[in-house]
Amino acid sequence: MKKPYSSCSSKKTFCNPLNLNYSIHNDNHGGEIPAAPFREGADPSIEIFQDEYFLFSSATAMAIEDELYVMFSEGNIFKTKTPKYPLSWTEIPDTCEHTGDPQLFFDKSTGRLWLTHACSADGYICIHELDKRTMKRTGDVMRLNVEDHANRGC
Repeated sequence: MKKPYSSCSSKKTFCNPLNLNYSIHNDNHGGEIPAAPFREGADPSIEIFQDEYFLFSSATAMAIEDELYVMFSEGNIFKTKTPKYPLSWTEIPDTCEHTGDPQLFFDKSTGRLWLTHACSADGYICIHELDKRTMKRTGDVMRLNVEDHANRGC
């Protein structure tokens, strides 16, 4: 008897949450009773670079031409041409200020780079253009009010 064909027989499947080895914090929540240590792994992003998938935790990743960029909420932006080698990552100095939940977007058709960020109590999403060589802001920050409690809830 012939075995039924399965296209998934040699593939691996993963589900969330993955038990990944990454930084563990012990935050005291603003001076209150210290919390138990916890893993910081929110807002994952995946970027395809050089035909491979790269997963980042609590960061935004983006490929521009032959370099991979990673940005963290503290405003730090790092870049590399060889992401598998930890010592190849270099920080771009004096880039952006602290941003909550940053997201980089590179518009290939225009060559323009944008940064959006939010995660604030005022309900705004901020967007501004970055110089793709220096990663510094060019122009004013646009604030988009996305809260509409009457129509969309909180």
